[in-house]
Amino acid sequence: MTGSTEGGQVAVGGDIIVSIDGKQVSSSEDVAEDIHNKKPGETVSISLKRPNGKGSYEAKTVKVTLGTRPDKAPEATTPEG
Repeated sequence: MTGSTEGGQVAVGGDIIVSIDGKQVSSSEDVAEDIHNKKPGETVSISLKRPNGKGSYEAKTVKVTLGTRPDKAPEATTPEG
């Protein structure tokens, strides 16, 4: 699930995306645009806040290598869906 927080950051699952390659993001549209402008095989650095299970967040930076996006979403009845 993706949404925006009150502070204008992007929530994905329990993580809050703060920036991509050092560029602050404030909406899911920002994330989509930043990723859309990259090519498959490129590695991006994503700074995020992750719940630590103690009522607060810890800052993390993860590196992600982008793949290709399928033309359509997998069917819910397939192993991929």
